[in-house]
Amino acid sequence: MSRLFAALSRKSERPQLTPDLCKSVWRNTEDSGEIDRALADMVVRNWGDAAIVDQAGLSEWVEVIEDEHSGFTEKFIAGALLSLEKRREKVLVAEDYFESEV
Repeated sequence: MSRLFAALSRKSERPQLTPDLCKSVWRNTEDSGEIDRALADMVVRNWGDAAIVDQAGLSEWVEVIEDEHSGFTEKFIAGALLSLEKRREKVLVAEDYFESEV
């Protein structure tokens, strides 16, 4: 999980956060799971940065945003009220989402 989180957090030549990624993850994981929350937070945090969030297909994002999975709609609307800079003030770290197995 930590490696996945790190991979999605680094810069890439193409945007890594896509509507299809969200749909796939949310379709194949438990509601309110750690990976669901982490992915939702990454999308909201980086919304508006075309280098991270692929916004080419906005109609596909509408489907994702309106999907009531894991409360993403509310999280997205609350985040959209803040500037990109304000949303990025808190650094996202994997430990906030995933419990380490000992």
